[in-house]
Amino acid sequence: MFGLNVLTTPYGFLLAALVVVLAYKLLAYRIRTGDTARQNGFQDDTRLIQQMYRRLERMEERIDTLETLLVDPSRKRKPAAKDDFDEG
Repeated sequence: MFGLNVLTTPYGFLLAALVVVLAYKLLAYRIRTGDTARQNGFQDDTRLIQQMYRRLERMEERIDTLETLLVDPSRKRKPAAKDDFDEG
């Protein structure tokens, strides 16, 4: 079989060492790539949460403006007169 007989050949030990080193490098690459993918997902989540937070701040400003318009009678808009529209 392919077991220990490979190690007894002149270059068998070097071949086995090369296989071990390549397997180690492949494993390290897979671990590194997996961490990068997870970190990219984390960055996407962070960006999404920041975007939601900014939109909620804008919504809060709009609600404050609407409350001011509804509560303060002097701030109410006057109805538009017919002369304000250009009917071309």
